[in-house]
Amino acid sequence: MEYYARKDKNGNLETLEHHSKLVAQKTAEYAALFGCSKTGELCGDLHDCGKHTQKFQEVLLSTKTKVDHAIVAGILIYNNFSTIPSSTKEVIAGVCAAHHSGLRCKFYDYEIPTDYNAPELMMVSNDYGDAKENALSSQKEYENIVEYEKPVIEAQKYCGNKKMYELGSVPGSRMLFARMLLSCLVDADYSSAASVDDPEYFAKSELLPLSGLTIEKMLKQLELYRNGIVQSTDQTTRMNVLRGIVYRDAADAGKNPGCGFYTMTAPTGTAKTLAIMKFALEKAMVEHHKRIFIVLPFLSIITQNADEYKRIFGQDNVLEDDSQTEYTDRTREYSDRWSSPVIVTTTVKFFSTLFASKSTKLRRLHQVADSVVVFDECQSLPASVLNCTIYALQQLVEKYHTDVLFSTATLPSYEHREGIKWHAEEVIKDVKNLYAEYHIAKNTDVEFSPKDNEYDAESLAELFSDKNQAVFIFNTTKKAREMYVKLIGRYGEESCRLLTSALCADHKRDIISWIKRSLKEGKPCMLASTQSIEAGVDVSFPCGAREYAPFSSVAQSAGRINRNGEEDGYMLVFRHKEHSMYDFPGSDYMTASDMTTIMAEKKRKKGSSLSTDSLEDMEYYYKRLFLSENAKEDKPELTKAIQEENYFETEKKYSIIEDKGQINIIVPYSNNKNSMTVYDEIVSELRESDYKITKGQMKRASGITVSVYPNKKDKVNACCQQLFMMTKEGQEATNWYLLEDEQYYSEHGLDLETVGFGSIY
Repeated sequence: MEYYARKDKNGNLETLEHHSKLVAQKTAEYAALFGCSKTGELCGDLHDCGKHTQKFQEVLLSTKTKVDHAIVAGILIYNNFSTIPSSTKEVIAGVCAAHHSGLRCKFYDYEIPTDYNAPELMMVSNDYGDAKENALSSQKEYENIVEYEKPVIEAQKYCGNKKMYELGSVPGSRMLFARMLLSCLVDADYSSAASVDDPEYFAKSELLPLSGLTIEKMLKQLELYRNGIVQSTDQTTRMNVLRGIVYRDAADAGKNPGCGFYTMTAPTGTAKTLAIMKFALEKAMVEHHKRIFIVLPFLSIITQNADEYKRIFGQDNVLEDDSQTEYTDRTREYSDRWSSPVIVTTTVKFFSTLFASKSTKLRRLHQVADSVVVFDECQSLPASVLNCTIYALQQLVEKYHTDVLFSTATLPSYEHREGIKWHAEEVIKDVKNLYAEYHIAKNTDVEFSPKDNEYDAESLAELFSDKNQAVFIFNTTKKAREMYVKLIGRYGEESCRLLTSALCADHKRDIISWIKRSLKEGKPCMLASTQSIEAGVDVSFPCGAREYAPFSSVAQSAGRINRNGEEDGYMLVFRHKEHSMYDFPGSDYMTASDMTTIMAEKKRKKGSSLSTDSLEDMEYYYKRLFLSENAKEDKPELTKAIQEENYFETEKKYSIIEDKGQINIIVPYSNNKNSMTVYDEIVSELRESDYKITKGQMKRASGITVSVYPNKKDKVNACCQQLFMMTKEGQEATNWYLLEDEQYYSEHGLDLETVGFGSIY
């Protein structure tokens, strides 16, 4: 009889033979990026062999349900490769079994499939009693499976010998390979199905990857753009000379053959945005890489970097992919598949893909193979996931033909972290001299106030009474708001702004635009801010003050002062009168801040001063930090999950930011006409649907959304309308809310503290 795989959008049946051949071809093509085309071909050819049964054909006729076809391929593969080590079979079989659900690999019992119905581990309903029978039935039709046995040996370098593995080789290597292979299979499966419905699908969704001709053109475009900047500025100034050095060193390093792990340690304000792209393009040219990833930690700098690259290379060559990007149908496909030549994304999105377990989230991962991956502001990687993160990136370099670059002004000394084998090549030829010259060019005095000399908003407001431009940076929103009120009282409302995480994205963008315009035109500009201003925001205040914080954060803040060395810059690092554990973002942040305080005191007693431009001070800070109890290892539950090769638990425990359970609130930002139009439209739609929200509305509301922690839920419930979503199970509550009372959103941002008490301002 003829067996079928699926129905197309018109209800026509696609044969299993056609679907399997197409998926095998595309999976082999994608897996070839890391030398596993034959393994990919095997997975593609056999992934749907469970459909080669009468029972599944009845599913297509709608006379039977709950037939798990995916597990059949796993059973078939695991029980038929007699000469391949079980550790390798385990991964390949597990990938096939996971193509509609999530990775489990070694947790399958391929002999007696009985224990697969845990909902958090399997996303498909299964008829387990029939799985073995289906596998045996399919095997009769797939007797040529032995032909794959020798080629699949190529996968062993990723999976390792079972005996060696048991002696202590790192499970993370096998897990990354499983994710990569599943990514190839899932993308091929989804895309092949879509191409039957739409013959133009591949032409529309697969942009041409980087080629020699493309890179040549992009290099010319980059040079033309940079030359425009060079010609319009005085290149004899010390700072511009240093920017030229950074750019040339990046170009030279990029031309070196061979994939590697690189660092680019260059001070803030030395034009790293263009330098890292120069490095990436030169590397792509030498190594024939297919893509470039620019990975950034903060949403506040994603758009500005992506916009600059789009101006250089054109809209079609650059994809901005983050939680706040609004996609067209076309760009959404590129996002789902990461199929643009240049992808600008967030660390959260990149690493949530790299450590995912579910097939849908892993679809785009294989695009990272054979690419250049640049992490800008890499110092933001949290200590709680550092070891497994560095290891995964090293695996990309060693086994997936990928170049990785860490770019920062405050490079962590990873070699001091236990468990990390740190080997990286520095892009900058003379880092020490670069920082020494930068210190002279920057001409900024950073003064660390004594521990017993404490400040509050009132005393800080008088610090720069003879200036009309200054920035004050705090560790919490509460302190920044208090400062903002004092600044208004001292300098007037028109001259002052507040920048915190309590502001929606549109509001933040408007504030940053106002700051840049005011600074450029020499108008009064007094800013109270949290860390939101710290990294990647290209502004230059003549002076400022920074609350004691982690030393790397203090250095980043100093980068917002006298950025171009125009005058005599000054920044005071002060101790706030309120410095209990509740006056910091978290306990780790407080520990690192105290470390900065201790370092400054020790320097003072020796008659010297801590310097944000000192590589020695930075290394000493990180050495102490990585030896401290709170930062010396990954969180134990994550380490355990990786050691056990538990994909689901690894994904669950791995997080770049601790945002579990955060509440998203759509707010009425009235100062921006476009933002308010979006708000009004969404409110009207939500009221009409009895406050049921769709994913499309969530995406549209991204610019007018503020996230708060779960401990604020009572306050949120008191002033906001909870939103619901329709699922297969019916209406379900979400973590999304709508704020309809405008009194709780103002120039201060979202203010839940006044709920039930009236405004305190």
